Amino acid sequence: MGQYHLPVNLDRHEYIHPHRLGDGLKLVEFGASGMGTMFGLAVLLAGSNGPEGRGGGDLHNWREDPYGDGRTAPDGPTDAELLMKHIVGRWAGERIAIVGDYFEEGDVEGLSNEEVNALWNDETWTDISSLVRETIRLDQMGEKVAANPWASGPVAELQPDGTITVREEREA
Repeated sequence: MGQYHLPVNLDRHEYIHPHRLGDGLKLVEFGASGMGTMFGLAVLLAGSNGPEGRGGGDLHNWREDPYGDGRTAPDGPTDAELLMKHIVGRWAGERIAIVGDYFEEGDVEGLSNEEVNALWNDETWTDISSLVRETIRLDQMGEKVAANPWASGPVAELQPDGTITVREEREA
């Protein structure tokens, strides 16, 4: 059958779910992904992108057309600006691992069997896949991710202060 994996942030107890980014759960299935899980990891680990999108090829602020249809943003930060500020680079410099469901104590320093069991049972860990998917979609890079038929799952909501709450389970 094979081992399933999840990219996790050990410091924040957050993870991204490959199915919710258009990929399979096996390491080779999402490891070769172009616009799914590996792009999501690149977004989360981008330590020098900056909120202004410093160079060609960076994710951008979307301030001038945050909705992609010519409407201007209301007063205050848009959802897109919050995603840029709190999701792009969110995991930079932190302890990140790709953890399999065949995990054994000692495979990842500082990670216990109890924590991994909680991860695979959706306890005490926060799935931020929906926020990563939305960040990619807003930059018009993630058509595959946005149209993903596996995108059902918890909907993470980003608060203005950067905290994340999980709203509910929903269908894509």
